Amino acid sequence: MRLEVLGQHVHTADSFHMLGEVHHKINDFKSAVEAFQRASDMRSTLLGEHQYTAVSYHWLGFAKFSMGDRKGALESLQKSLQLGRKLSTGHQLGIADTTSNIGEVHHKKGDCHTAREQFQNAVDFYKNLLDNYKSIATSYHNLAEAHLAMERYPEALECFRLASTMRLEALGQHIHTAESFHMLGVLYHKINDFTSAVEAFQTSSDMRSALLGDHPDTAESYHWLGLAQTGIGEP
Repeated sequence: MRLEVLGQHVHTADSFHMLGEVHHKINDFKSAVEAFQRASDMRSTLLGEHQYTAVSYHWLGFAKFSMGDRKGALESLQKSLQLGRKLSTGHQLGIADTTSNIGEVHHKKGDCHTAREQFQNAVDFYKNLLDNYKSIATSYHNLAEAHLAMERYPEALECFRLASTMRLEALGQHIHTAESFHMLGVLYHKINDFTSAVEAFQTSSDMRSALLGDHPDTAESYHWLGLAQTGIGEP
């Protein structure tokens, strides 16, 4: 109705953007991409270099990434980042979120070096912006994953320690907290520190059992816990 009555208008763009968010939430990523594309095109034409334009490009990239379109996702996220950098410091949180997502795209592409740089940048942004640990912890977890893929074990260990501690403080008993403790256990196991691995896997398995019940992730944590308890190497 807004498209018919108002045509190219900021309110029309708002409706398309929110439609995209709903499609994305129900995992209809193709429809989400279509809605975010219309919103970003409209906002770019009407608003130019504006926070809302950057937000739509960010979500467009996020939706493309969810569809597996890594090249398209990177292009849209880069547009969002470029716009964000031209805006005032009040929009630095958006830059941090976009930087983190760019890191995820590079990680999925197997470019661990660039992913590590982007995740480190995101950590630095969040540390300067946020009082809570949720986003910082997620960035530390992602950074640890990149270090692990590059076999930089001391750096990965430090980041997984920070991520698990921060997630426990910020989220408590949560699947993301359990994930960080599990990966911390995997890394301890990899460097043959089985005592520390047992502690991390015990925390992860208890948390996953309570939150997920009979689930493949719960089984995975118990499997690794058993290996660590017996001092058996990687499966």
